[in-house]
Formats: sequence, structure tokens, C-alpha cells
Amino acid sequence: MANKLNSMRFLESQNVDYEAVTYDETIHDAVEVAARARCHAINLYKTLVVERAAGSKPVLIMIAANRQLDLKRFAAAIGEKKGEHGSARRCRKANRTESRRNWGWHGA
Repeated sequence: MANKLNSMRFLESQNVDYEAVTYDETIHDAVEVAARARCHAINLYKTLVVERAAGSKPVLIMIAANRQLDLKRFAAAIGEKKGEHGSARRCRKANRTESRRNWGWHGA
């Protein structure tokens, strides 16, 4: 892969072994990606971008494929009133890639 995602750079900076998994654009669910990759959903991570208050940088979150992010709880944890899932354009910018699909990770 020519362009590394920020989440890949983070994993590498922490010396975490991972394997990037590509998948068909018709798949819209991380649990299905896990099934196609033949791994347990708890071992596959999805990358989410959460928009913060106007003027603040978005937050990049890695979460297990079988989990859902509670935006209200997350916002409270970072001292904000609310958070929103990032737009596709903003997600690509945050990941510095033009790919329309996110990547999944699981421990190698």
C-alpha cells in the first residue's frame, strides 16, 4: 500500500503487529469484513472519525469491529457536549488517503 493511514502509523509507533485487510466496497459492516477475513470480530479494528466542536480537530478512534461507539459517552469523556461521525471527505483527510474504504486491522 502506497499511502499509510494514520492509524497504521500509530500502531507502528507502538510496535504493534498488524495486518491490513482490504475488502470489497459492497461491504458496509465491520463484522462482515471480519467474517471475510476469517478472523473474530473482536480481533479486527475499525477506524472512526468523530467531529468535535467547530474549530477543533477531529478525533481518530480505533475500536473493535464488534463494538459500537456511544457518541454521547465519548463526548462526555473528552469534556464536550456532543460528537458526530465524520463525513467521508473529512475521514479521508484525517487518514490522508483518497481511498473510499477504511482498512481493518487484526493482530498478526
